[in-house]
Amino acid sequence: QAGHLEECRRTFYKMPRQDVVATNVMIRAYAQHGCMKEAKRLFGNMLEPSVMSWNSMISGYCLSGSLVEAREMFDRMPAKDVVTWTILCRSYAQHGYICEAMKLFEHIPEKNVVSWNSLISAFAETGKLQYCVVLFERMPQRDIVSWSILVGMVDTARNCFDNIAPKDLFVWTAMLGAYTKVGDISSAVSMFENMPQHSIISWNSLLSTYLNAGYFEKAQVLLDTAPERHVSTWNVLIGSCVKNGRAEDAISAFLEMESRGILPDSVTWIQLCGAGSLLHQSKLVANLITRNCWKHDVMVNTAVIDMHGKCSELEAAEFVFSTMPVCTPVSWNAVIAAYARNGNICKALGFFREMFLDSVPPNEVTFLVLMNSCSHRGLVPEGMKLFYSQELLNSRSMHHSCVADLSARAGRV
Repeated sequence: QAGHLEECRRTFYKMPRQDVVATNVMIRAYAQHGCMKEAKRLFGNMLEPSVMSWNSMISGYCLSGSLVEAREMFDRMPAKDVVTWTILCRSYAQHGYICEAMKLFEHIPEKNVVSWNSLISAFAETGKLQYCVVLFERMPQRDIVSWSILVGMVDTARNCFDNIAPKDLFVWTAMLGAYTKVGDISSAVSMFENMPQHSIISWNSLLSTYLNAGYFEKAQVLLDTAPERHVSTWNVLIGSCVKNGRAEDAISAFLEMESRGILPDSVTWIQLCGAGSLLHQSKLVANLITRNCWKHDVMVNTAVIDMHGKCSELEAAEFVFSTMPVCTPVSWNAVIAAYARNGNICKALGFFREMFLDSVPPNEVTFLVLMNSCSHRGLVPEGMKLFYSQELLNSRSMHHSCVADLSARAGRV
C-alpha cells in the first residue's frame, strides 16, 4: 500500500510457505500497480483461488481499463459475492457504459448499501446526475455516505448552473428540484424567488419541500398564492398528508379539489386509498372511486384491494379483484397479501395456486408475503416448500431471514 512493490515481491518469495492469504496480497499489489501479467501468472499458479483472488484480478483489469478481460474473468468466476458485482458495475459506469452498468446492477442477487453508493458515486464522478437521482430514490435504505454523495452532486449541479448562460426555465426548475431532493429549504426558496418565471413543476417542487419538512403553514400560503392548482399540485399535497399520517387532511384536500372542479387522476386515487387505510374509511374512498368512474383502472383497483386488506375487509378485497378485467402480478400480490396479513394463509396459498393456473408469474414480493405469513403461523413445511421452489433460485436476503425465522419457530435452530 505504501508503493513499495519490489520490497513486497521480495518478501513474498522469501516466505517458506506462500499461502492463499499471502498470494492474494501479492496479486492485489500487482493489480494496483498495473502489473497484470505478473498478477495473472500468480493467479494461474493457484490451485484454488479464493473469491478475493478473483476480485483482485477483476479489480486490476478494471483499473487498467481492460473491461473485456474483466468481464471474461467475471463470467468464468465460479462463485461471486456482492463485491465482485460492485467492482464491475462501478467500472462500467466510470467508463461511460451506462446500459451495461445498470443491467449488471439489476442482476446483483443481494445488493447492499455499498453497492448502491458505489454506483451512485461513479455516476456522480462522470456527471451523470440524472442517474444518481434515480438510484438514490430507489435505495431501500440510505446512510451518511449516500447523502454525502447526493449533496456533492447538488454542489456539482450548482457549479454547472452558475456557468450556464442564458438560463431557461428548464435549467432553473432542474436546480430547484435538486435542492428539493436534499431538503435544502433555504436554497430552494432562494432559487424559486430568483426564477424569472415559474411553471407548475417549480411550484410543486417548493410545495413538496415545505410539506416534507413539516412547514404546513408555509405550504398553505404557497398554495393560496399559486396562480393555478393543477391536479399534480393537489397530488403533492394529498400524498404528503398521507406520508405524514395526516389522513384527515388528505381527505379534506381531496374534497376541496373536487369543489374547485379539478378532475382527479389515477395518482390521486391511489394516494387517497392510503388515506382510507389509515382512517379505516375504505367504503368512503371506494364509493368516491366508483362515483368518478375509476373502478376499471388496474392500478387504482389494486390500491383499493390493498386498502380493503389493511382494513380487514377481505370479502370486499376479493370482490374488487374478481371484477378486474386484467390482473397484473401486483394485483395478485395485493389480494394474496390481504388474506396473508389477516391470518388466512390457506386462502392466500389458494390465490397463489390460481396465479400459476392463470400463467401469471409470481415475483419476489409474492414469495416474501407468503413466507412471512407461514413463519408467523408456524407452517414450516409450507414455508420451506415455497423457499425451495424453482421461482426462488435467486432468493434474496429477506427470504433467508424468513427461513431462519421458520426454523427458529420450529425449534430447529
